Amino acid sequence: SVKKEAVEYFDKYRDLKLGSAPTDIMSIILGFGSLGVGLAAANDKDTQASIALKYGFPAVGGMLTSMVMTSMLISGGKSLVTGFISSLLRNKVGSAVDKQRKKYQEQRQMLANQRDFDKVMSIKTEAKTLQKASS
Repeated sequence: SVKKEAVEYFDKYRDLKLGSAPTDIMSIILGFGSLGVGLAAANDKDTQASIALKYGFPAVGGMLTSMVMTSMLISGGKSLVTGFISSLLRNKVGSAVDKQRKKYQEQRQMLANQRDFDKVMSIKTEAKTLQKASS
């Protein structure tokens, strides 16, 4: 308790006075900046969803981790590194979720194609049956 209140408070205060605040803010700016560029470059909703899962989720999570570390009076460098590591882990999770989402969409599309094929075949069969009946 004494260490937290005395030593780390003064370390954080010194960091803010001497210019370590940019490292606290840099994680926010870089995370959302790269996310914005990626979303702007996306052509369709599927690509936007992939970018949001792979990069948006980690950017927001890394920013929140860095902010929590800052509020816990942990100095800028440590909070930046911890935020970066948590972003990498969240990126792995987001990539796995995106793969599962794409697999689900492919299966859904295959089922829709199969239903369309079945409809066409039933219409053709019905047309042949009606044609034979009218002959």
